[in-house]
Amino acid sequence: MNSNLNRFIKQFSDLFDKLLEIIPNDKDLKVFKMKFDLLKEINPQLIIISYINYVLPYKLKIMGTKNDFEYFIMNVNINDEITKNNKKILNDIKENNIDSDFLLNKILNLKNIWMDLNINNKEVIYTYFKVLTKLCENYIIQEMRI
Repeated sequence: MNSNLNRFIKQFSDLFDKLLEIIPNDKDLKVFKMKFDLLKEINPQLIIISYINYVLPYKLKIMGTKNDFEYFIMNVNINDEITKNNKKILNDIKENNIDSDFLLNKILNLKNIWMDLNINNKEVIYTYFKVLTKLCENYIIQEMRI
């Protein structure tokens, strides 16, 4: 397995853990984490491919200023992008017996909690997304060499 994929999955898992630490009573997030753990065992590439397809196009917002990132969090609905632009990922998920609500929707639909986060927690999430984006780019480069 691509070493950048391993690091990406670990980082994503750490982000879940951090979010659960920040909002421990979020039942949807707990269920989502269980689905994530299942998918990383079945087909971890599907996770990074979802990120490549639906988050990486917003790289400039993610890697830009905190205001750019906040715009991304508050205005981009990843689930709508997935539904609108690409049915393949939905088919891949169904083939692996993971329901379609798994898609990065919960983790990337942070606007529901964003305004309630303190500045330190916002900074942590911002940093996670920057690292995930960089690892994703490294994964692509490594895959191109193979």
